[in-house]
Amino acid sequence: MAEKVPSFKTGGAFWFTDLTTPDSLYILPVLTSLTFIASEINMKEGLKGNPDAGSMRNISLILSVLAVPLTMNFPKALFCHWITSNLFSLMYGLVIRQPEVKKFLGIPKIPVAPTTAP
Repeated sequence: MAEKVPSFKTGGAFWFTDLTTPDSLYILPVLTSLTFIASEINMKEGLKGNPDAGSMRNISLILSVLAVPLTMNFPKALFCHWITSNLFSLMYGLVIRQPEVKKFLGIPKIPVAPTTAP
């Protein structure tokens, strides 16, 4: 994509000036993983009442940690996209959880399923 968008070669910031190369400090892969974990933890309210929520959350956390070594050679531009998307999801989750926002948007309360003893 750098051939079609030449600014990728010079459009970075801080330590990542060339967005077409991997991050040699591995800061962007780790930051991507951390922002994904934060946004997943923030979204736990939507999983209330789901019996598989614990398993889904654990798998999500494991995959986010495994993503660091699996994606560390990806171009920095991809991490810029992922971090931006994760931060947007995190902010969206924080805003949508506010009772005033829910009331304004007409979002009903999520009913909590009663727990039954085995």
